[in-house]
Amino acid sequence: MQKYDSKQLLKSESVPDFLKKEFVRRIDGNSRYSLRAFARDLDLSPSRLSESMNLKSGVSLATVEKISTRLKMTKSDRTLLRDLYLAKGKQNRATRDMALQNIA
Repeated sequence: MQKYDSKQLLKSESVPDFLKKEFVRRIDGNSRYSLRAFARDLDLSPSRLSESMNLKSGVSLATVEKISTRLKMTKSDRTLLRDLYLAKGKQNRATRDMALQNIA
C-alpha cells in the first residue's frame, strides 16, 4: 500500500476532503487505481467510502481511527486527522473549539 501524503492532510479542511485529495493523489500516481482499491487499502466498503467522500454520510471516530491505522500515519498526523473529525463533527462546542484550536 502506498504511503499517504502528509502535505495533503495539512491542506485538508475535513476528513472527507482529505480522503478525496489522497484518492486523487493516488490516481495521479497510477491511472488504474480505483475507488475499490482505495477502499480495500482503507478496509472500508467501496460504497461506504464513496458516500463519505461525497458527504452523503458521515464517518465515525472509529472509522477515522481505522483509516489512520491503515494508512500507517504518524502519531501527530493521527492527532490532526482526529482533530479534523472533531472540528466538523457533532460533538459539544467545547470539543469542537479545542479541536479547531489544535488545528490552527
